[in-house]
Amino acid sequence: MTKVDGYVYNHSKVLDLYIGFHSITEITGFMEHLRNKEIKILHFEIEKSKLKEEGSAALITIEIPKKSLRVDILNQLQQMEGVDFVEEL
Repeated sequence: MTKVDGYVYNHSKVLDLYIGFHSITEITGFMEHLRNKEIKILHFEIEKSKLKEEGSAALITIEIPKKSLRVDILNQLQQMEGVDFVEEL
């Protein structure tokens, strides 16, 4: 990846994510966290987890605030209680 490509990638404000949750009840707290961080939810689709029988997963498109870096947002989301994993699509 060139320096320009790396810069554009790191500073892109729209992310497509696949997120696994311990259970469907964790999703409400997750969405509240996004709103508190001023992260816009552009698309949100819930499905049964393909990896766990009891878990849930979500396909989500978010727009992060201008002053945020995507790597910081991804790290915050991965560390949230109730989140099993976060994959960027």
